[in-house]
Amino acid sequence: MSSRITPRVLKLEDACRYVGLSAGTFLSGIGREVPPLRMSPGRKGWDRLALDRWIDAHSSENGLKPESSIGPQSETPLDYLLS
Repeated sequence: MSSRITPRVLKLEDACRYVGLSAGTFLSGIGREVPPLRMSPGRKGWDRLALDRWIDAHSSENGLKPESSIGPQSETPLDYLLS
């Protein structure tokens, strides 16, 4: 059994890596549509599942099928980044 925990809330750097964008592009696009959670004074993070929903919605708008609709995956993109 793995003792790794997949974070639900991602810091800016991790959220950018998760969606594959630079910080500037993330903040001017997805970051505006998926507002950050205020974790504590001066700390904020983005809900990984909210980012997934945003990507799924916009993939559908562009005629793309989200990977989750193609079939089961054994590893999430975040798991890959953390390994």
